[in-house]
Amino acid sequence: MTDTSRSSTMARVRQASLGLSTAEIAADLESLGLAPSAVLPAADIVTAFMCNVVKNQGTIALANGRTEIVQSISSYIYQRYHTHKIVAANNHRLAALPWREAGVLPRFGAAEDGDAVAVSYARLGVAETGSVVCFTGKANPGVNNLLPQDHVVLIDAADVVANLEQAWEHIEQCIIKEGRPRGINFISGPSSTADIEAELVMGAHGPSSWHVIVVGARSHAGDSETTSGTLKCRGNGLERLIAKLLPTQSSFIHQTTLGDSKYRHAFAIAVRYGRCVIAPAANATGHTAARICFGGNTCSERYCGSLS
Repeated sequence: MTDTSRSSTMARVRQASLGLSTAEIAADLESLGLAPSAVLPAADIVTAFMCNVVKNQGTIALANGRTEIVQSISSYIYQRYHTHKIVAANNHRLAALPWREAGVLPRFGAAEDGDAVAVSYARLGVAETGSVVCFTGKANPGVNNLLPQDHVVLIDAADVVANLEQAWEHIEQCIIKEGRPRGINFISGPSSTADIEAELVMGAHGPSSWHVIVVGARSHAGDSETTSGTLKCRGNGLERLIAKLLPTQSSFIHQTTLGDSKYRHAFAIAVRYGRCVIAPAANATGHTAARICFGGNTCSERYCGSLS
């Protein structure tokens, strides 16, 4: 835009608002409404949130209760680093967890060089973008979100909202009640950049892995043992098979392309059941795929079959 066109545009804006009261301007703004939100991959916002976390190159685990939370963290960090040491924020919800029950050794405070894993408790989750919202301050150091190689984030299912507009409404209410935090971080995946030759590199400026544990989202958890076998179904039949299988059998692995609309709803159904680990993986064609395991903290604990 040239200086002349900019001046002309601003002159028209000033002319249009002449003589209007503050109330009239506010009414005009209100009449514009809000832009439509992105279409969610599932009707249930917690399911949609988990789908988008995976699409953002994050991993998901589900936990019910404090004991399951620490067990999930313990399994995750030991599998990746063969350690039980973490750094955690001075958050009252983190401090109240029974860390010793799972052998986890937390150090509360700010992350330092050499800390591989940091654990945070998010204030909100946003289904539209697959983001978590963390407040930073003295009790929740911002460096914990940025410095370690692995960032583990806990989020209560009840704190997941549909879109960014609802997130900001909640944030404003929190500010009114608690005061303004030092910072507000929207985290939508591990650190990444594609600045050099459009090649995506993870962990360039922060954590290379991002693991989200959704607390209280599991509405059904099968306890039955499973038998080995391979189950094959395509298209809409996959949806029906997953919906039929999951309430009675607690473990299976499913790998499919997330971008394929045929499978997106089936994936959403799958996430809702059982304790699971969901990890993005590249399939033979290079597309992002979802690898889901129900019934254990790792896919090797129980194996039922594969759906393709």
